[in-house]
Amino acid sequence: MLLAGSRAATPLILPGDCYIYLDIGLPILTLQTATQAGDWSYSLHIPNVPALDQSGLTMQAVYLQSSGLLESSEAVVLTVGAR
Repeated sequence: MLLAGSRAATPLILPGDCYIYLDIGLPILTLQTATQAGDWSYSLHIPNVPALDQSGLTMQAVYLQSSGLLESSEAVVLTVGAR
């Protein structure tokens, strides 16, 4: 799953060295889930609204291993209007 939300001050560490960098106390969006083949892509349309300039969105992929443990990617921060 591709998740998006606000970045936590410190990551949540789950079993299997899975680090969740999103703040679980705030809303988290599921942007995309993988296909059965394990492929996925996502297009994010950002409106041209000056109030969004320099705002950030943290994104992270999380998936279930065959062992039943979660594995995660590093977090990526998307900054709107970054120059």
